[in-house]
Amino acid sequence: MSVDVALVHTLTGMVQDALERESTTRAVDGQASLSREAREAQKASGADVAGEPPTTPGARPALLGTCHAYALNSPVVKRRWPEWAEE
Repeated sequence: MSVDVALVHTLTGMVQDALERESTTRAVDGQASLSREAREAQKASGADVAGEPPTTPGARPALLGTCHAYALNSPVVKRRWPEWAEE
C-alpha cells in the first residue's frame, strides 16, 4: 500500500483550516471552544474557563491581536475586555 504524501498534506491542511474556522466561530459567538473536560483541566491549572492563560490584573491579555476573533475591534474583545477594545 502506498501513501500519497501530497494528498495527506492537503487533507491535513483542510482539517486544520476547518478546526480554526470552528474555533473562531465559537469564540465570536461567545461559546467555549474546549470540551468540558478540557475546560476543567484548564481551570484547575490556573487558566480561565475559555482556556486563556491567567493575566495580571490591569495587564493587557496576551491573546489580544493574535487572530481575527481576538482582534482589538472584534465583538469578542468588546464583550470580554471592553477596556482594551477599539472602535
